[in-house]
Amino acid sequence: MALFNKQQISVLHNTRRIFVKKLLKDIGETGAIEHYCSRVKENDSIANKLWSKQLNATVDNALNHLTDLIGVRIVVHFIGDVYDIASRIRNCYEIQEEIDYITNPKDNGYRSLHMIVHVPVMTSNGPNGQMIPVEIQIRTVAMDCWASLEHQILYKKEETPQMDLAKKELLHCAETLFATDMQMEAIQNIIHKVEKG
Repeated sequence: MALFNKQQISVLHNTRRIFVKKLLKDIGETGAIEHYCSRVKENDSIANKLWSKQLNATVDNALNHLTDLIGVRIVVHFIGDVYDIASRIRNCYEIQEEIDYITNPKDNGYRSLHMIVHVPVMTSNGPNGQMIPVEIQIRTVAMDCWASLEHQILYKKEETPQMDLAKKELLHCAETLFATDMQMEAIQNIIHKVEKG
């Protein structure tokens, strides 16, 4: 498998660290962010994703065909916060792709807003002239909780009738949590109106 060596992975981590610091500064202080995390995709995951696209597991294919070698997840309190953060990012970055899985959830119930931006690759000597795509996911606490548990429950599980039932129940949970998100948003709006008099 001819994928990223230790030095290249170190460069990817350096790029991630510098980008996250800049991204948070560009978003500014909102009080909306519950937490955030970031990661560099591991070689095994890169290879599996390339193979699923029927591509050889090479660095060139990873750079040219994957948009999530570096990923950043921003978790916020309310649905409105998702779109506020997204708007702030649009004001600072050229968005290569945006997919709204909140308005149009995946069939399994997954909800999140995904944005792809290109950022400069940062070596220890500064930018090296290359650009790399970074996937930014923005979601509420409830959406993040569901996604984490869904992954934990279903990861590498075989397809069986029982698993089909589990998937239906997980979809029901996703819908229930989204309804709760909408109720929380409505409550927040009521409180804002009261505060404004």
